[in-house]
Amino acid sequence: SNKTASGAGEEWHHARKTIRQLIECFDYSEWIMGNHCGRLLRQIASPLIPDDLKRLFADDSDKVHVSPYYFCNVVSSGINWRIIHPKSAGRDDPQIYASKLLMNIVMCHSHHWNYGKDRSGKYYAISGGCLVDESRLAYVATRDQKSFKHLLGATFIMYGKPYLVGEDTDFDTMKKLYK
Repeated sequence: SNKTASGAGEEWHHARKTIRQLIECFDYSEWIMGNHCGRLLRQIASPLIPDDLKRLFADDSDKVHVSPYYFCNVVSSGINWRIIHPKSAGRDDPQIYASKLLMNIVMCHSHHWNYGKDRSGKYYAISGGCLVDESRLAYVATRDQKSFKHLLGATFIMYGKPYLVGEDTDFDTMKKLYK
C-alpha cells in the first residue's frame, strides 16, 4: 500500500525533517524557490518572505540562505553555472535554457535525470533528478499517468565540473576517487 501525506501539516512535517537532515550534510546551502514553495504560499493564502520559510523548515539555521528567486548563480573554479527551477519542466528545457542564457545549466523541476550539452556543445545542460519517492506522492500514487517516472538524483558541482549521482551511484568507489 502507498503511504502518502494525509494533509499539508503532515507534508510540512516531512519536509522540515528532510530539509534539516540535508542542512546537516553541508557547511552552507542556497535554497531557491520552486513550484512547491509556490504551492505552500497558495495553501496558506498569505505572502511569505524567504526568512519565514527558513524559520518554518530550517530552524533559522545560519547554514542555509533562502533566496526569493527561482534560480541562483554558482561560480566554481571560475566556471559560471546557473541552477534554475523554471515553470517549464520539459525534457529538453535545460538545453534550451543553456543556449538562451549562454551558460551552464542545472535544471530542477522536470524530475528527469540526464546530462548533456546545449546545441553549441559549449554549455552543460543537466536535469539533476529529484529527491522524492514518487510512490508517496498522492498525485502520482492515485492515478496512472503516461509521464516518465521521477528519477532520484542530485548534481554536485566541484572544481567547475558537474557530477550527477543517482540511485545506482557507487559511492564507495567515488570515495576512493576523491581521496
